[in-house]
Amino acid sequence: NASLRPMFDFSEEIMAHDRIQRAFTALSKSTELFERRIGSEIERWKSYQDLWRENTSTFAREYKDNRNALQLHRLLMSYDRIATSITRERGVQIAGVFIQVQEVTSQIEARCKALTLEVMQTTCADDIELVDGLLEKLDAHKNVVNGDMDDLATTTKFLHAFKDLQGDTTTETLARNINACFDVRSSFGFAHSDEDTSRASSIESTFTELKMQSLDVLKKCRATIEMSKSELARKMKSFKDDVDAFRARLRDEGPTSAGCLESLERGQSAFESFREEFSGMI
Repeated sequence: NASLRPMFDFSEEIMAHDRIQRAFTALSKSTELFERRIGSEIERWKSYQDLWRENTSTFAREYKDNRNALQLHRLLMSYDRIATSITRERGVQIAGVFIQVQEVTSQIEARCKALTLEVMQTTCADDIELVDGLLEKLDAHKNVVNGDMDDLATTTKFLHAFKDLQGDTTTETLARNINACFDVRSSFGFAHSDEDTSRASSIESTFTELKMQSLDVLKKCRATIEMSKSELARKMKSFKDDVDAFRARLRDEGPTSAGCLESLERGQSAFESFREEFSGMI
């Protein structure tokens, strides 16, 4: 509206005034600095968005293949550092303006705690599954080692178990790693059951004792092994003699003679005996 326009415009004169110019320049710089600091603060808080994008399943897959207590500790410690550092923040003072951030920090802290709990629960479940498998394998070996060695079949089963125990280079390492991971989770407040802790801690000692026991049993069953070897050699010779006799009668008397049929039946009986004996040794 033209009637509302001022009769005189002094804006140019005012802006040309030295004090006004200095004040305008100072205000512009202050505003620019405020915008930069606000922008920097916003970017700092935006960096925490990665916590909501984080997928712990990737770590869980790697952990299942290679239990590493140090990597587990580093991951849990990274969450702990974030939660601890932001807990102390109550707000940000920028050029006389106080911006409260308690709501943001509480959400970030809660996310860190949720990730920590998720990682600990997942890795604990994996460890317990492995503990069950290792103890089941050791129990099977223990039953063989503590069994009777009164024939070749049971002795052969023991020798298989003995070979597995003495050649096992992974059980002790796995047991140490599992217990180290139990310690890491406990240090971050995770409560393992007493039963799980006891079972995990028993693996290494059980394995060591079983290896030593199997060495003692091996010494005791050497006599059985030698006797079985002698008995097997005797049976093999007897079987060979029967085969030779059968071949001679087949040549001299023909396939339908009573002696030839008798030798064949005896050979079949011996063969069945060998088959049953050897099947128990596999």
